[in-house]
Amino acid sequence: MLSNVRVWCFRLALVAITVASTAVILAWTHPFPLISDGQGGYSDARNFYAMTAALGFSLLALLFAVVSAKARTLLVVGSVGLFLLSCVAMLSNGH
Repeated sequence: MLSNVRVWCFRLALVAITVASTAVILAWTHPFPLISDGQGGYSDARNFYAMTAALGFSLLALLFAVVSAKARTLLVVGSVGLFLLSCVAMLSNGH
């Protein structure tokens, strides 16, 4: 039973790393245009959602990587690296 859970955690960690890396690229490039809020201002909500998705999925990948059965060290290093890249992308604010 526990080995099945660990195999599934490995698979979920790979999926979460894939989604997190895509979200990090989106957070870094800021591809979505500003949206008018109707009161003379502009919203950057979609780019902010990309940044929070990058942070969330990299932490989720770290959680699954710790429990994973195979390649635990590589998955942990990859998810920590993605977390740091998403933090840098959030601080750079697309510039």
